Amino acid sequence: MGWLWVLLLLQDPVPGTASYGAEDAMEVTGALGESVTFQLKTSPPFELISWLKSERNKDPSNIAILMPKERCTPNILLRDFQGRLNASEDCRKLQVRDLRRGDSGRYTAFIQQEVAGNPLRETFDLRMYKRLSEADLTVRCHTTGNGTRQLNCSAGPWEDDVVVSWDDASKAELWGKSAIMELSGNDLNITCRARNPVGEASRTVSVQEICAGLNGVQVSSPLLGVTAAVLIAIKMVVSACVFAKWLSRCPGRKREPPVHIRLRKRVAAGEPSLSPP
Repeated sequence: MGWLWVLLLLQDPVPGTASYGAEDAMEVTGALGESVTFQLKTSPPFELISWLKSERNKDPSNIAILMPKERCTPNILLRDFQGRLNASEDCRKLQVRDLRRGDSGRYTAFIQQEVAGNPLRETFDLRMYKRLSEADLTVRCHTTGNGTRQLNCSAGPWEDDVVVSWDDASKAELWGKSAIMELSGNDLNITCRARNPVGEASRTVSVQEICAGLNGVQVSSPLLGVTAAVLIAIKMVVSACVFAKWLSRCPGRKREPPVHIRLRKRVAAGEPSLSPP
């Protein structure tokens, strides 16, 4: 057990020992809910193997210690990996089960051989993906000013390294991590396909249904904007007429008679008429 404490003490004061760096690392692909195995190139005999996990901008965490003299049963040090680690009898393989999205990162094995010397190091970069299904693909419809319909297909939150396409590629174009298609007809069934490093999925939709607001998709149209503007204008005109009518009937407002009626009243009353200056 002496080597356990020596390695733990050596790892802590060395910043960036198992962090992302320029050294070569083996790329490993994992699927959500499945398992992945890290296999060492270094051959036994081993005295001790210490496994660390690190993520960008985070300090490495020691997840497990393997000791050949104890049948390589993992001594798990990080709670997130409890019940999820297995090791082969020769300690060269470490398996992680029930993979989660947060398992992505760099895994580093520090290998102390029986022959005295500095520990060897092997690194693995694990990238996590989801095996896509039809339910993971989202298709949205929008109408444009020239009457065509624009369909957008995407893979939602699992867009990492996803390639999206339509069966009729001649009418489609890639836009970021989604695919856009413009159509002018209604009576069509079209298929969207998405592929990532662990598999692919497809979804076929009816243009008529998807663009009629079904499946929770709302259709935008310039006609709706014109109608709204007309209604607002009518409302403003009616409001102005109501206000003018109210103003004419307001009891606190005294209306004076025209000028010729005022002059006629002055003459009848014997008052001198006023000549304009």
